[in-house]
Amino acid sequence: MNDFFLLYANCKLTIGSKRSIIADLQNHAYIFIPNSFAKIITCLKSKTVEEFCSENPNIELEELKSELDKLVGSNLGHYVKDPGKFPELDNNFNSPYKIQDCIIEVSEFVLLFGQKILNSLAYLGCQALELRIYDEFEIKKLNVLFENLSITRIRSVDLYLRYSDTITIEKIEKYLIKFPIITTVVVHGSPIKNTERVDHGKIFFSTKLIDSSACCGHIYEGSFTVNLRFHLESLKFNSCLNRKISIDRQGNIKNCPSMQKAFGNIKDSNLEDALLIPSFKQVFDISKDKVNTCKICEFRYICSDCRAFLEEPDNLYSKPLKCGYDPNLGIWHDWQSERGKKDAINLYGFKELTS
Repeated sequence: MNDFFLLYANCKLTIGSKRSIIADLQNHAYIFIPNSFAKIITCLKSKTVEEFCSENPNIELEELKSELDKLVGSNLGHYVKDPGKFPELDNNFNSPYKIQDCIIEVSEFVLLFGQKILNSLAYLGCQALELRIYDEFEIKKLNVLFENLSITRIRSVDLYLRYSDTITIEKIEKYLIKFPIITTVVVHGSPIKNTERVDHGKIFFSTKLIDSSACCGHIYEGSFTVNLRFHLESLKFNSCLNRKISIDRQGNIKNCPSMQKAFGNIKDSNLEDALLIPSFKQVFDISKDKVNTCKICEFRYICSDCRAFLEEPDNLYSKPLKCGYDPNLGIWHDWQSERGKKDAINLYGFKELTS
């Protein structure tokens, strides 16, 4: 068979310690393949299938073709005569915005500076906003904030609400109609789990209670993001914190509400002031290729990250504490039960979660 084999440009191969994945960035899915097969696919960019098999007599041509045909059948790759005519996607990630997204922990205090915050987000070019409400809260108190979002370049808002008897699907839907910029509402601490897709957005009722920033940072299979933008950003930047800014309930300006270090307070600083502090941007460039353990994981370009809670709290390049995946074994564990994490769990005050 005198053909080369190439994965489609939107299908990215990532080799891990135990196994590899092919991520289909267009169809938002991935499959597992053995590392040995992944290395063969890499070789077939520059050698025809026939050439490769002749140089590796332990690999049967028909057997290899059968495996490649499965990838062709799944629309992950194709046979070509001239690989030079099929260039790979440009891996550069560019964004014109100083800040891409912002997290705000809503409190009465923070809302006092609502207009000031929006002015800064407009200046920084922020595209997405996440509002977290941990306690029972009158949602109408957010009206002024939403009414003034038009001065910014924010395109979408995710809203996290604490469950109460007064929160109903009908009320939330009316709010979504009034403020269509809200794309997702998560009602946490609900007695039931439910998902509603209404005309103006998505409403999720979750039984999990989110009562503080300590609830953040969980890494699990359901949290993976398989798309082109996320993949390209993850190649060079931190998949969670790149160009992100946050305000906690006390008004402290941080990379993430869960992190300890603050870069001023909204009462006497602007968000743009934080970006002038060199250490604020330090976490932007911590890609998974720089993080211990993560750099040998097959999920590293579709997985989020956490620099707030680490296995080794004094090592900024340590594996996220709340990840229980072992890439050397290809097995998920309960992160709370791992012995090696006991000291970090106690340090961060998560001891009660493991009892």
